[in-house]
Amino acid sequence: MTVYDEGRAAAIRLLAPVGANPDAIGQIITLTYTYAGEYDPAAGQAETLTYVQEGSGVEVAIKAEKVNGTSILTGDSVLKLSPVRTDGQDLVLPPDGAISTTVTLADGTTKTVVLVDKKAPAGLLLAVEMQVRGAG
Repeated sequence: MTVYDEGRAAAIRLLAPVGANPDAIGQIITLTYTYAGEYDPAAGQAETLTYVQEGSGVEVAIKAEKVNGTSILTGDSVLKLSPVRTDGQDLVLPPDGAISTTVTLADGTTKTVVLVDKKAPAGLLLAVEMQVRGAG
């Protein structure tokens, strides 16, 4: 087992939903993204596809001194997501160029994903950080 495998196992354990294990601090998060499918010449456009999956993680506030008024706004936060879904399969990240990506938190709040940053040293997905923004 490499240090990366150990890091992944720790992220999975810690970011799991509360109650999943004694160390778990996460909440259930539904990740939804839409993206363009294959181009349909008859319709003159690409079909829009939607992918929904359930994962877990922790929402962390962004410190006020990081707010710059352009790429980081007041009220933005970061979601630290487990590399696996709640069913144990690997988390599927939104494709580059996704039309929209949202997350719905355990309390029903839906936020728009602004930025996705995967943590994958040596190609092994350890965790995902998403900058998210509320509806207003």
